[in-house]
Amino acid sequence: MNNLKPLLASLLVVFVSCSVLRNVWAEDILAKNRENLNRLSMGMPKSDVLNIMGTQTIKAYESAQSAQMIVITNPYRTEIMKNEKGESLEVLFYYTDEKRLGQIADNELTPIVLKDGKVEGWGRSYLMDVVYSYRARLH
Repeated sequence: MNNLKPLLASLLVVFVSCSVLRNVWAEDILAKNRENLNRLSMGMPKSDVLNIMGTQTIKAYESAQSAQMIVITNPYRTEIMKNEKGESLEVLFYYTDEKRLGQIADNELTPIVLKDGKVEGWGRSYLMDVVYSYRARLH
């Protein structure tokens, strides 16, 4: 029995090491973010959005074919904008769509629009409908 303890301890170290060294791919992160979008609901408080979507910073490989690492933060970017009525909106942008390798572009991000700390809507088309200045920047 005494000989079994060091063996079990060694196996535990190997098991934990393997799980920590698991490769993280950008595709994994964007897929998880897309999946989490389905858990959002209108009127949800910002704290719930952050719990669901995450607030972590992750170093990930760009792709299985690339050894280049990228840093992805959740949310990737935040902005304060005004809607057409002049009301302030907070917009959280999450990485959800890979268009090309390299730097993450605006069209790879899904916006979540918050008004008074609660979800008003999400998605690029929703944002373009409610925020005139953002629509003007895209054209």
